Amino acid sequence: MFSSYHVRTEDVERASRQLAPLVRGQAWLSQPERGWISLYDAYLDRPDPDEMQRMALSASQQLEVPALGLFVSPGSPLVYVLADRGELVDAYASRPDALSLSVEERAQFRGRAHRLMGYVQPGVAQEGLEALLHGGPPPGSGLTAEHVDAMRQQLQGRMPQMTPEMVQGMLQQAAQQLRFVPPAMLEGFLRSMGLPPDHPALVQMKTNPSEFFARLAADESAVKQFADNIVRGFEAGPGEAIVPPQDQAVALAHALGIDPGRVQLSFMAVNGLGAPDGFRLLTR
Repeated sequence: MFSSYHVRTEDVERASRQLAPLVRGQAWLSQPERGWISLYDAYLDRPDPDEMQRMALSASQQLEVPALGLFVSPGSPLVYVLADRGELVDAYASRPDALSLSVEERAQFRGRAHRLMGYVQPGVAQEGLEALLHGGPPPGSGLTAEHVDAMRQQLQGRMPQMTPEMVQGMLQQAAQQLRFVPPAMLEGFLRSMGLPPDHPALVQMKTNPSEFFARLAADESAVKQFADNIVRGFEAGPGEAIVPPQDQAVALAHALGIDPGRVQLSFMAVNGLGAPDGFRLLTR
């Protein structure tokens, strides 16, 4: 799971003062990198468009700079909100149907490449952003829209092969391979399956991730739900079928001049690293 906010400023002290009252619990604040400071809020543990808009709008207004909120996790769409000085610039969800959005909100989270153009790095073309967000052929690739659609249909045609038995095998393999990964970095996997934060399995995830995956593999309902999440990801549409949400997030960071490594973290991931150098903990 990746979840973060990014503000275009290098003034860490001001960012710390202005952002601390906005977080709902705890958050890690980074040092500036490439002109951006990153914030990892513990509250953003699931795609929450309302909360992302609240935070991005408030942060951009308080600091008088552009602010980006971003969320992506396995089985969930990429969601971003870009605000500038308290005004919404653009919002996007790679799978609006996966979120509880009204018809009006779905239109709002359509993602409009031309609105990003005032914030991207020199050399970034609007056509490239369109391809990133909506699955058109990348400029210079030689592909036509018909080629891209055919690729999407081919990918979707394979999805019935993703059976619960295959997912069970993946989880059993994970039980063997993930013994030494910090548990805090794995919680997003479970949350992406729709389980509430107080689910008993989360406790086990923190104490013994290897045993957790072994038990999860034996849970038929959990295996089926995870398999369904994978299927829904490939049925999302041409944009997400050709460009996975995680890759979209990294490409968006590149376009905006944000260090791509900064968008591949979350509060839990940073917390699992044990107060890394250059980060400070904000508490409301």
